[in-house]
Order: sequence, then structure tokens, then C-alpha cells
Amino acid sequence: MNSKYNILQKELQKVRSAIIAFSGGVDSAFLLAISKKILKDQVVAVTAMGPHYLKEDQIMAADLAQDLGIRHIKIPLNLMTNQNFCKNTQERCYICKFSLFEKLTKLKKEIGFHSIFHGETVSDIKKDRPGRKAAKEWNVQAPLITSGFVKPEIRLLSKELGLPSWNLPSRSCRATRIETNTIITLERLQQIETAEQFLTQFGFEEYRIRLNCEGNARLEFSKESDMIKSIRYRKQILKDLQVIGFKRIGIDLAGYQSNVDVKGDPKNYGEL
Repeated sequence: MNSKYNILQKELQKVRSAIIAFSGGVDSAFLLAISKKILKDQVVAVTAMGPHYLKEDQIMAADLAQDLGIRHIKIPLNLMTNQNFCKNTQERCYICKFSLFEKLTKLKKEIGFHSIFHGETVSDIKKDRPGRKAAKEWNVQAPLITSGFVKPEIRLLSKELGLPSWNLPSRSCRATRIETNTIITLERLQQIETAEQFLTQFGFEEYRIRLNCEGNARLEFSKESDMIKSIRYRKQILKDLQVIGFKRIGIDLAGYQSNVDVKGDPKNYGEL
């Protein structure tokens, strides 16, 4: 792992300055912290702000950038006016990343910076990542891939560096909670946000709510203990989620799905 760390530092030393696409997650936080060590004040963290992003991630990103003493720029990215994004096809993530990297490229020219980095890792290569195509088109580099880092290594080094992001669960934007080809609306995004905020009171560690075209919700939990806990609080969860508009609520008995947009196997679906 030390050799990978050395490769990463050498990669960063090749550039004069860099913009980091900073979501506040594990990977981009680690990349930002190391970039700060190498590039000093010639690194800028940029976080996109829009209704499909998680507010808690945006707050965490701002706090971490401040703790690291890094200039933090927030840019608006409201894709609710983009019909192709709202159609929620398989191209949705590509459209989002394309729009983000386009804005970062304009910003790079405005402030006279050299490169744009994003936090994709080797662990992401085998996954369906439409954003990788957009990154290539806008020449956005992924130093963590070049240096060979996988997610567990980044968590370990982040912990050693004292980064509060080291044990954050993997998360994605709220648009990924809406079943593919089901129209994304502001109302649906707010409905999912309200529901997930409600579920935080039960102390679930990693979970998601999936919404389908019929207005039904599917809960996914990463740990079996959380799934069991949801049964314990069944009546309260049902009552509150139905109040905010979900028609039926079920649990994916197969557990937390790391891939976004999955419909889930009906055989694994149980009514809450």
C-alpha cells in the first residue's frame, strides 16, 4: 500500500494545480487531503449543489474542506430543468456527470487551474459507471485508479490520517433511489429525503429507500440486525411513510443493493 501511496504523490506532483470534484464521500475526501499535502494552496474543492444531492453530504463536504483549510466552491447543478435527466433512463448518471464536468472545465479556465480530478477508484472499475465516459470526454482524471487504490485501502489510510470520512457508508444521490424509467420529480426527491431522514431516528447504519412508478417503497438494509429492527418498529415506519405518500412499503430480504436502480427480485420482497 505504501507503494501505491508513493505513486499517488508522484501523480499529483505532475500537475501545478487541481480542482477536486468533492462529494464529501470516502474517496474524494482522501484524494482531497492528499492533494492538499502535495499542492498546498493550489487545490480547490468543488461541490455541486442541487435537489437530487444529499444535503447531509453537502454539509459534511463543507465542514471537511474547512477543517483541511482548503478553498471550497459550491456550484449550482439543478438538473430538474433537464428533460433527458428527468426521464431517468440508463443515461441519467452520464447526463449528471457530463453536466458537472462541463461546469468544472469552465471553472478551471476561469481560475487558471491545470487539472480536474475525481475520486473514482479501482473498486469502481467493474461497476457500471456511466460517469466514466463523461470523465473521459472532459479529460477529468482519476489519480486513485492510476495509483491502484481500492476502497478498503482508502478507508484504512483515511483512518490513519484522522479523516472523519473514513467509515462513511457508500452513498449515491437520491435520483438513484427512483426506479429507472420512472420520471424524476422534485416531489419524489423530497418524498425520499423526508422518508430517509425519518428512518435515521432508528439508528440504521446503511439503508436506502427505493421508489417505483406505482409509488411503492422498498427498504434495503446492509445489516440483518437492521432488517430485524425494522420489523420491531414496523407500525411506526408504516404509519409515517404512508403519511408522506408511499402506498405500500416492503423490505428487500436480499439486503442492501450496492448497484443503483435495481428493481430487486420479487422473490426476495416482503411486505413490512
